Amino acid sequence: MALFFDQGWFKARLEALSLSKPDLALCLGLTREELDEIWKDQREVSRQQVLTLSALLNVDPIEIANRCGIATPVPKDETPRPDRVLDLQRRVEALERVVEQLVASQKAKP
Repeated sequence: MALFFDQGWFKARLEALSLSKPDLALCLGLTREELDEIWKDQREVSRQQVLTLSALLNVDPIEIANRCGIATPVPKDETPRPDRVLDLQRRVEALERVVEQLVASQKAKP
């Protein structure tokens, strides 16, 4: 179990999935500042956030809890529900479409 939030592991996992910290904040229902507090061990990760991270990053909840730091609750006997995973995938796809539209609108500006 990590004593502190394992920033490097989460950064690598996000990069492997072509996700960013803002994507992660949106999926967790947090502001960027709130996510930064988690990254700096100034905010604890909740049980529900562990499950959300597990589904989004496709990693066992125990692994997520272990990487989040010593005070993180470990969900017992729970695996991400397929409907929850699909919901998160849809949310990520919607975010990707928004980002694509923003990038296209920025390129179109003179």
